[in-house]
Amino acid sequence: MANPLADYLFSNEVLFHYPGVTKSTSSVLSEVKEPKPVASPPPVVTQIPAPVQAPEPVAAPPKTNLFTRSFVVFVNQINAEEKEFLGKILGSVKQSFESVLLFDVSKDGEFPSEEFFRQQQTRKVLSFGVAMSKLDNNLLLFPYQKKSHRGFDFLITDDLGTISKNLKDEKKLLWVALKEMFTL
Repeated sequence: MANPLADYLFSNEVLFHYPGVTKSTSSVLSEVKEPKPVASPPPVVTQIPAPVQAPEPVAAPPKTNLFTRSFVVFVNQINAEEKEFLGKILGSVKQSFESVLLFDVSKDGEFPSEEFFRQQQTRKVLSFGVAMSKLDNNLLLFPYQKKSHRGFDFLITDDLGTISKNLKDEKKLLWVALKEMFTL
């Protein structure tokens, strides 16, 4: 407020009363000076950072136990080339190593019990070069022919090394048997 206006409005009123101070209101108001305008600091230009997108949570791989696999594969001494070939075979029937329970007879030693097979969600058993007698099963199977027994589909073939060499058209025989087993 400007001093003349304050003198006019508050000429006969006590605005503040301090004990021991006897100045009149108009004399106090006349001593008040207008504050000097303070130069405002220049505006600070800040760049708003681009919104940081939180990384999408990586879904944990599904916990698979022995009972959630699509089917069981038995092999005897699988090497890197044969494992790669098995991966191609699995891909041809729209499967992967994550969906298969792979038993290497030469390393695993213990074979699944009949109880294990009863608890499987899907009931497909492929044997590459491992006779059913080695698996404590007396089921009579013919190579490259699917056989259903007690709700399971069994398929026995030559070992992966023999199939990959394809000397007697084993790849074609395997493909025909897999199409029947997986209804492709």
